[in-house]
Parts: sequence; structure tokens; C-alpha cells
Amino acid sequence: KVTLIDLWFKTPKVVARGRTCWDARSVDGSKAPGFEDKYAIVGCYTPFQYAIMDGQTLEPISITSVADSRDWSTGNKLPEVRVASIVASEKKPFWVINLKESGWVYMVDYTNPGKPKETRIKANNFLHDGGWVKLPGSHELRYFLVAANGKNQVCVIDTVAKKLVKARSGKGP
Repeated sequence: KVTLIDLWFKTPKVVARGRTCWDARSVDGSKAPGFEDKYAIVGCYTPFQYAIMDGQTLEPISITSVADSRDWSTGNKLPEVRVASIVASEKKPFWVINLKESGWVYMVDYTNPGKPKETRIKANNFLHDGGWVKLPGSHELRYFLVAANGKNQVCVIDTVAKKLVKARSGKGP
């Protein structure tokens, strides 16, 4: 379940509830200028999907399966493809979605939430959480880093060019 709580009341008040899957892993809202809190997105472990919801009522607008996402390197079908994490861009109307087992990063444009547009980027298997990085001297949030824990790597995604820049191995102890 996703619950929207208004914290401005003396006693916090539940405003809306929604449910789009049995086992949710990640949730975020729309943050781009003109879309602030207009939509919410829920990433699911089961079933393998993400759902875009109205940001005020939490009514589902669209549900998109990710079960067809095959292993990025082999093309093999996988027994499960779970949404590992979702992070919103604060500059443009899209979310970055990491698919755990398949190793794909989806950039999901929500300007038309009923028919979200996906850009699929090959990254690396066993993706987990990620976040934005600001380069020194820049206010631009262009690069997104995501951990590929099973490979001991960090994948750098250029969200402007919409491609993987580098998968860099960590230095173990």
C-alpha cells in the first residue's frame, strides 16, 4: 500500500491510499517544474511492474510490466525482474528506474502518464539503489550513479545522452 499523509495537521492525517502490487520496493513523486507532486510512481517486486498514480488521490493511471526485460548481456529470459529503485529528476519530467536482475536502467518520461515513454539503457546486473551526482562547479543533475552490487561496480548513466557512460569496478579491501 501507498499512503499519503498530510503532516501539516496538528495530528497527521491520512489523505489517500492506493495499492498497485503485493510487494512494493520503491516509491517517488514527480518533481520536475510544473509537475511537482502531480504524479507518484511505485516500483514492484511482485508482480514485476511499475505503476504511475495520481499524486493527490493515489488512483492508478497506468501499470507497466517489466517482466519482458531480458538479461542485458545475454538476452536470456529471467525468472524474475524486480524494480530495485526509482529516483525522480528535479529538472525534467522523468524517473530513473533500476531493474535489479536484468541490469537495465529505464528513463520513464511521465509527460503522458497514461502512456509513459521508456528509454532503456544497458547497465549491469544486480542493480540496487542509485542517486544523482553534481559535478564540482555545476548545478546540473545530469549523471545518475547506480550500484551493481553483484558485480562490485558503479554504473554511471548520462541522462542527457541517455546512455551508460561507464561501469566502474570498486576496489575491494
